[in-house]
Amino acid sequence: MKQKRELPLAEALPGLCLAENVSDGQGRLLVPAGAELNESLLAALARRSIESVIVECEVEEDPAEREARHARIVAEVDARFHLAGDGAETLLLRQIVLDFLKDAT
Repeated sequence: MKQKRELPLAEALPGLCLAENVSDGQGRLLVPAGAELNESLLAALARRSIESVIVECEVEEDPAEREARHARIVAEVDARFHLAGDGAETLLLRQIVLDFLKDAT
């Protein structure tokens, strides 16, 4: 599972992917979200006095926590759809919502 994490620039390593844009003190975009950090980019950010960056980190998730989260999602979706009926379109929409929410978390 990917998670956003703010790192001091000194701890950011080449190969990490930016989760958010990096802007200078005047709000000008320096590096867009999604860019992969490399040595020259890190050096350029340091020259611009950028102190930290927000990167995407891969996090090992406990299977029990994942199952509990998925159970909460199913319960929330079921609560929202409980009055919607059980027609084919409703069941399909419910499944699409479940799949989206499970993938997004």
